[in-house]
Amino acid sequence: KGSGDAKDLVVSRRSILEKENRKRVKELLRSLQPGQKIRGKVSQIREYGLFVDIGGADGLVHQSELSYTFGVKPHEVAAVGDEVDVQVIKVGSDGDGQKERITRVNLSIKALLPDPWDTHAEAIAEGNVQKGKVTRTTDFGAFIELAPSIEGLLHITELGRELKHANQAVKEGEELHVVVERAD
Repeated sequence: KGSGDAKDLVVSRRSILEKENRKRVKELLRSLQPGQKIRGKVSQIREYGLFVDIGGADGLVHQSELSYTFGVKPHEVAAVGDEVDVQVIKVGSDGDGQKERITRVNLSIKALLPDPWDTHAEAIAEGNVQKGKVTRTTDFGAFIELAPSIEGLLHITELGRELKHANQAVKEGEELHVVVERAD
């Protein structure tokens, strides 16, 4: 044929690759089980937690699952691009009644760390006299760190009479000797 009859043909693999990727991610999500340990890469940091890419799908490590230490912020634990070990806590679906699609994966970093209550069981036994540091004060008492990641409440009535706030008797960072009355 002549050059005027030539036809151009444009091809793409994108749709095929995207379909294969969706299938792979779907299989990954279906294979996840609570308690399973996996390695992933931090993809996003939010105020409430870290999103971790676990092989094409993101799971959330909520702030409460970052550490045993109170008040740890997500940006203190990892940065975008860091590889982290996580444990699957829960795999949830959208529950739309049709094909149950998995839309949520809850993860934990804390679950893979040693439990400080086990590590420091002797130190926090009832009746022990313990030296601790005031970590924060409230209108109902002061929180005392007795061991790393373990705090006890020193009720305001133990600090004195007619106090409106624990900071009237103790300051953050101050060290005190206290007795462990009860652990629960």
